[in-house]
Amino acid sequence: MNIRSIENEMELIYPITLPEKKETQKLYILGDNIRRSTEGIVVSRNEIMDFGTYFNCFSVKKWHDYTSLTTVHISFSMIGRARAEIYAINASGRQMLQVIEANDVFVYDLPFDQLLEKGIDVIGIELTALSDELTFVKGGVYGNFATRQDVRIGIVICTFKREKYVKHNVEVLKKLIDANDKFSVMIVDNGRTLTDVLGENIQVIPNPNYGGSGGFTRGLMEQVNQGRNNYVLMMDDDVVIENSALERVYKVCQHVKEERNMQMFGGAMLNMQKPTEQFENTAYWKRIQLIAFGRSFDLTDKKKLYENEKFPEKINTYAAWWFCCIPMQVIRQNGYPLPVFIKSDDMEYGIRNNEPVMTMNGVGVWHETFEKKANPAINYFNDRNMLILNHFAMGCSRWTFFLAAMGRLFRRVYHRDGLGVRNFEIALRDHGAGFEEITRMGADEKFAEVRGYGYDKNIACSFLNTLQMVICQFVKYEAIHKRYLDFRKERLTDQTFWRHYLRLE
Repeated sequence: MNIRSIENEMELIYPITLPEKKETQKLYILGDNIRRSTEGIVVSRNEIMDFGTYFNCFSVKKWHDYTSLTTVHISFSMIGRARAEIYAINASGRQMLQVIEANDVFVYDLPFDQLLEKGIDVIGIELTALSDELTFVKGGVYGNFATRQDVRIGIVICTFKREKYVKHNVEVLKKLIDANDKFSVMIVDNGRTLTDVLGENIQVIPNPNYGGSGGFTRGLMEQVNQGRNNYVLMMDDDVVIENSALERVYKVCQHVKEERNMQMFGGAMLNMQKPTEQFENTAYWKRIQLIAFGRSFDLTDKKKLYENEKFPEKINTYAAWWFCCIPMQVIRQNGYPLPVFIKSDDMEYGIRNNEPVMTMNGVGVWHETFEKKANPAINYFNDRNMLILNHFAMGCSRWTFFLAAMGRLFRRVYHRDGLGVRNFEIALRDHGAGFEEITRMGADEKFAEVRGYGYDKNIACSFLNTLQMVICQFVKYEAIHKRYLDFRKERLTDQTFWRHYLRLE
């Protein structure tokens, strides 16, 4: 089969993606003396181009497990002659599978079933130049599927006065929409300052500043009410986007297996300061602490690419909303997020769904790590909402609440963090009051109040008062627990609460 017949008879699963920035090149292509020309990527005789990388390797097992894929072809257009080595990426690094010499055109019929039988999870392809120069022009992974559904994905971005980030990302997403009109973009503007973001299939929704939970929930409600899309892709405003990641998610959703129709697709977070390092590839709540998969993985290391596909299924797993694709039927079945302002809304919503989360090499965005964003107000929400999460995560109880609360308190005392102890005292007080009291005032007013908290109390007094509250809430845990569960069941199954809370009616 030649390239033309492949393009005519098979679907493009995803194109081979080439780097735009030098600092991220190793996530796309490896080689010592790679250079660009007007035609493409060039190397000289005996030099290599290695496409067994984060964005260009092929996840054999994931595509089989997630979709109805039946056959796979890989094709490259080149100028020059090359030796192509097809290899498995495994725990030892790589294992050679086949070598093919090609001139100008490389077409490989992937033995899909055989690779699965051999337990091969990921493959890569390396080209070695046999001519004086070898130019890679374009390439892609093509396939046939047994099933197909119409897919429309609404990308929801929540923002607050970050015009620079948003406008840049809109320009990136416009290219995606131009290539595939099944995508649309909805920006929920908590700052109400975006006035000149225009484009086909791009909406701006002004919203009060009720944090990420208020902004993303408004987006979910608008998506449900408009009835246009069958998937919603949640995305932070300050990420760096690789459009091929969205194309990959679209193709999986288009051919997803029926048993995975209620599963979310989570994108990894790559470290913006260290662009080839992964910060997290989904995570799970282990009773009193967060366990992140793939933390600090060097994604230029093939062993890490293999490990990145092999994480075990755990209860309380979730995908963070810097990049998370949610089937619309999940929203209709499970309702809307908790009104927590920021922190843990995505965690609880993923845990509530109680389904495995789909992930894959090549699906991720760059984002600043959270250490740069830490401040006393953020810590208040983190403390309060992690205690609230204890009521919704599986396997948690009054004892995990007690351990979590005592651990957070003593950590602040150990570091002599007087303001931290005081903020935790207030977070614990608000946790005990429940959502009825937490939402009695607007989230924007609450945020202003939290930002104004100061250290106005003797640390010993604050410590003793907090310790007393921990014991009291431990004793009254079942009553507090019931209030939280009842709130979710009675107030979050439809839009009534959130429409009132966001002052939409």
